[in-house]
Amino acid sequence: MWATKIMGLPPDAFDGERKEALKNLSTVDIQACPGSGKTTLLVAKLAILAKYWTNNKQGICILSHTNAARKEIEDKLGNTDLGKKLLSHPHFIGTIHGFFNQYIALPWIRSMRFPVTMIDTEVAINYRWKRIPQKYQSGISKNHHEPLNILSATDILGNPRPISWGKSLLKPESQTYQKIKGSINESFEKGIFTYDEVFVFTKDALNKVPSLKNSIQTRFLICFVDEAQDCTEEQNLILSKIFPFPDKNIIKQRFGDGNQAIFHNYNANENVKSEPFPQNGYLTISDSLRFNQKIAKLSDPLGLIPYNMEGKGGQVNNNSKNTIILFEKEFIKDVLPTFCDIIFKNFSQETIESLKKQDVYAVGMVHKKPDNSDKYTVVSYWTNYHQHRNKKDYNPNLMIDYLKLSINLIKENHDFNYGLNFFSKGLIRFINENAGTEKIYNIRNPYRFISNQLLLENNGNKEYLVWLYELFKLKNLDEEKWNGHIKPKLLEMVKIISDGNLPHDLSFFNWDDSSEFICLFDKSVNIQNNFHFNDGERQLNINLGSIHSIKGQTHFATLVLDTFWKGREFKTNLIYLIDWLTGDVKGRSTQNSNNNRLKCHYVAMTRPTDLLCLALPICFTNPDTWAKLRSRGWDLKFLGSNEYKEKVTLYNWF
Repeated sequence: MWATKIMGLPPDAFDGERKEALKNLSTVDIQACPGSGKTTLLVAKLAILAKYWTNNKQGICILSHTNAARKEIEDKLGNTDLGKKLLSHPHFIGTIHGFFNQYIALPWIRSMRFPVTMIDTEVAINYRWKRIPQKYQSGISKNHHEPLNILSATDILGNPRPISWGKSLLKPESQTYQKIKGSINESFEKGIFTYDEVFVFTKDALNKVPSLKNSIQTRFLICFVDEAQDCTEEQNLILSKIFPFPDKNIIKQRFGDGNQAIFHNYNANENVKSEPFPQNGYLTISDSLRFNQKIAKLSDPLGLIPYNMEGKGGQVNNNSKNTIILFEKEFIKDVLPTFCDIIFKNFSQETIESLKKQDVYAVGMVHKKPDNSDKYTVVSYWTNYHQHRNKKDYNPNLMIDYLKLSINLIKENHDFNYGLNFFSKGLIRFINENAGTEKIYNIRNPYRFISNQLLLENNGNKEYLVWLYELFKLKNLDEEKWNGHIKPKLLEMVKIISDGNLPHDLSFFNWDDSSEFICLFDKSVNIQNNFHFNDGERQLNINLGSIHSIKGQTHFATLVLDTFWKGREFKTNLIYLIDWLTGDVKGRSTQNSNNNRLKCHYVAMTRPTDLLCLALPICFTNPDTWAKLRSRGWDLKFLGSNEYKEKVTLYNWF
């Protein structure tokens, strides 16, 4: 097939179920198992359509939650005429949010004579909070409200959400309510909106102008939705109005995996009632190019919709043993070294030395520090783990260290966003702690907030943003440059962002020659959740994190750590799922909490290409369970006291 050739894929990349999905041009859902290459399949389908697309007024709409599809088109087709064709008018390839903005929300906002200065939740909330007098802020805080929770509009009139106040709701006629509403409306007048308000204006436009749907359908003859399982109820409600499923006027195809719907939280897909994914009559792609058949067999029962998956990937060592580490509580700290030992026994030294930093992971559903030693979390397995510790979350003591580390982050990741966000976080920290202004809340993208504030308060002048980019290109950094040029410029920026306020104490901006961050990967500074195993002869790095943090990733080896979420008698998550692990039960549970556990652990168990391990407490298991796990294909490794060792030796398994 010519599509595989121009995309640099093997000739048989699209066979069997993929070929059927590729050829299908009807409205349908395509449920694809982990590692099946569904985004690549979608891009191939787009390439084929583009080759024969002659209409220059009507196009294809491709929607997702990220720009993964667009990036793959740019990577694999960007230098071809087909790629350029897909990335330009009349087609649209982007996020759902971006689509609503471009075609509905922003035109509707402008039609009401509002300017559109920026759409940024963080800037909008902080702008509104600053415009509420101090005494009303105090009352809001005393009632335990964060600004983010009360300063978003529920409709185009700028009415805030219902606000609990004491034992009832804040009355609309109250002064506090009026101040909140007034700040929202002032923000509207300035053209500063939150991301959620895009949905507010989109829904309003569709309700008041029903013909708008027909206009969009006339423009886009086909709609593809990637990662459809991650659509929220609000997104699905709007999409179902624009591109109904089914509708004779358009072709709508959704790609995804309903078993992996943990994008927002454990309950991400439970409340989706409008066109939940997948719909009846869906197509299936059940063979994975990521992992081998052993992993496919072990993980398949945990899918809410079992595929009977076939694994066609991995296989560095066909005889590698996927292992369950059964441990006594007192031996939980030995789990990670045991995982390393299992890797050493299953794979050659050459293979281990070839592993990259991101190839080996240990993850759990719950990673926060437990409030009880019986409630296992990721921290229980390695006490140095910190849920907030990573490159972007580490907090140096001086702004100069933020700059040095930011420069190193950019060099390491080849991406300005890493460094810009970390550097901007340092400025925000100083403003919050010292500048005598109202605090800046809920900053998820620090650089975007800083840049938008500088543009907003500086009449759109990009002088400071250009200067920041040049700053990160410095070949060397010394005290003269810092004190003579960089520090004064940074303080100018702080004054703009904090309404002209500067404290007397500017020691945060002092020069320091002895920074520990001159080398980002100084071995004495562990700023990542990285467990380093070294027994003198062998060494291995294991990345630790939550299961949510690894969604979409591919690993060489993954250890799934059993954790406690909720339930009775401190029964852990994998113990609740033991019947799925033994293969006695498949698919959806009758309990919603178990369905949440299944989705989360299904994601974790389908990350590795070559080795899957689990760690769970032995106290909830028994010899019958061990026998079932063994017959299912799990190897068992025991960590415990001599008393337990004598007991399990009777079964000759350990």
